[in-house]
Amino acid sequence: MKLAICGFGFSGATLPLAKALAHSDSIIKKVDCYYLVYKSKKCSEIESVDYGNELLKIGIPHKLDMSNKIYNYLPDNVSIYLFPLCPNGPVGMHWLSKILNYLLIIYLSFYIILKKYKAVNIIAHTSLEFTLYNIVSKFIKTIISVHEVYVSLNNEKEIKPKLKSLSQKEVDIVFHSKSVRDEFMHSINYMRCKLHVIPFSNFDSYSSFLGNTDVVNITNYILFIGSIQPYKGLGLLKEALDHHSMDSVNVVIAGKGNVPELDYFKNRKNTCVLNRYVSNEELVSLIKNCAFIVCPYLMASQTGIAPTAFVFNKPIVATNVGAFHEVIKDGYNGFLVNPNDPVLLRDRILKLYIDVPFREKLMENILKSHVNVWDNIAIDYLKILLK
Repeated sequence: MKLAICGFGFSGATLPLAKALAHSDSIIKKVDCYYLVYKSKKCSEIESVDYGNELLKIGIPHKLDMSNKIYNYLPDNVSIYLFPLCPNGPVGMHWLSKILNYLLIIYLSFYIILKKYKAVNIIAHTSLEFTLYNIVSKFIKTIISVHEVYVSLNNEKEIKPKLKSLSQKEVDIVFHSKSVRDEFMHSINYMRCKLHVIPFSNFDSYSSFLGNTDVVNITNYILFIGSIQPYKGLGLLKEALDHHSMDSVNVVIAGKGNVPELDYFKNRKNTCVLNRYVSNEELVSLIKNCAFIVCPYLMASQTGIAPTAFVFNKPIVATNVGAFHEVIKDGYNGFLVNPNDPVLLRDRILKLYIDVPFREKLMENILKSHVNVWDNIAIDYLKILLK
């Protein structure tokens, strides 16, 4: 019996799932992971996977070479396929690439159908994955998994109506946070839908990276990492840090994007700003070498920061929004604060920064929590995929 996982990215979350599915039951002989990518000379990686100089041809499924180091993490019966799409063309020509990519998704759909998988899990993130679902589901048992739902985290006008339509057709849809699932169910005002909750565990596919790259020239720093957008709360972090008691706190801001508060951090002493794309190797290095991670978000969905940080036993100071409260236990593996309380955020950062024995205790707690949760997650998925 063969299973397939398809998505536009999110390999950090789905490769541990594929590994667990491949180990979970003797009837699962093979798990193939298909990742949509834009062919680009500037980027040759997806989450937790570098594909380097491998020759990719638009519209041709490319099986990742077995020499790739990610296969040291994966069992022999898991394979990775990259499916290159057309990048956006010149301004005014984006419509052409959209049409071409739509046609390529139709091709990929029938490529998957001809593989005769028992079931397929599609990570729905853009309209392309919904097109993939609409075709594949006519021939193969197919479920939808949702990693991002709301505005600022994704294009709500594009995604949410499609999810609502599928929910009303009682399609199996997997969320990774109970609070996000419940909020979505309330927003569509429809209770007969098949909306499941299967939480993430740690994104341990990142463990294949050594993280030995020297990315910044400061040590003992708190780390903000990820795309820089208004909802990520750099303004709140600025308020928390803009106090004489915080002058000695080293800070690293790493990620691509732009908000007005970036100027403050660029001019602040003891601060390093990497305002660019951060590679897998750099991400792992930054996390491994930080004191802890800070997530001062004003809103959130189903966070991937915590499952990545916990791979390296790093505590998190986060605002109590989205699904953070489902993975961060206040005072056990991090701290939770209200998103409108910069004073408490300052106090929690300072506590964890200065009190090294306490921080080490939290790191021990995270390490003790490293159990094989993915095996149970795989069982929950199989109950839906094979029913």
